[in-house]
Amino acid sequence: MPRIFKGFILVLMVTMGFFGCSATEQTAVSSEGSTGIYPGWYIHSGFSVDSLSYNGFATAVSSDSVIAMANAELQARVNLESYIARKLESVREELEDQGSDIATDTDFIITLRNAHDAVQEEAVSGNKSANKEENYYRGFSEVSITKNELMGLLEDGFSGKTRFWNALKNSEILPD
Repeated sequence: MPRIFKGFILVLMVTMGFFGCSATEQTAVSSEGSTGIYPGWYIHSGFSVDSLSYNGFATAVSSDSVIAMANAELQARVNLESYIARKLESVREELEDQGSDIATDTDFIITLRNAHDAVQEEAVSGNKSANKEENYYRGFSEVSITKNELMGLLEDGFSGKTRFWNALKNSEILPD
């Protein structure tokens, strides 16, 4: 029951956040038909990477446009964190393939997996929109985290474990 309550509170907080949208966000509600419903900025794969940041994308439906965008944002945060988790696991596997004993250390693996948990909370909301379809709205959302912010989160997650952090940060195979 507490997990459901926490989820409800998170959805409520995100929904309330939409009422105080920042000036850097682009939010729109339109009445497009079933063709061309995807905004130009939306990436269907759920994530993208550029030279400065990682970006998560998602879509969700609801009878209310604000809730549709809020649910899309929650899913975009999950997509972003999932993508980063997969990238970091591939880094760990590559370290293991190179013979690093740290990469197989249980404490390192747990620390690495816990270190990226903060991505969902720290990601910044970007573009949002909702399209009215038949009897519902399809919400779209984008969230992002810069590569520098991600490295800071990882470093914080490895605090007190300098040997592990040094092995990870000195690796030439960190995510692009």
